[in-house]
Amino acid sequence: MKTSVGRFRAVLLFYGMEPKYATLKTIYEIVMNEANPLTYACFPNQIIIHQTQPWDIIIKQLDELAAEEFITVQQPGTTICITAKGMEKTTACLIVL
Repeated sequence: MKTSVGRFRAVLLFYGMEPKYATLKTIYEIVMNEANPLTYACFPNQIIIHQTQPWDIIIKQLDELAAEEFITVQQPGTTICITAKGMEKTTACLIVL
């Protein structure tokens, strides 16, 4: 179990990254405690409430993340699933020092 200091350090690792990876981290945080995070369908409103960016920017980032195969967007814009590649990218960036 991570401590609050560990979470703080993990967030710092994301701080200088492209904003789309912060969106990927948000998706990861939504699905990580599910029984099978790779099949959990995340809805746009779940992402919006965890982001400070406008929705039009988030949509662009989701398109970029899908192009990089970090997420899949199903039922055009209604459900988002993280891929194994997306999980690997996120966990690699969340290594606590």
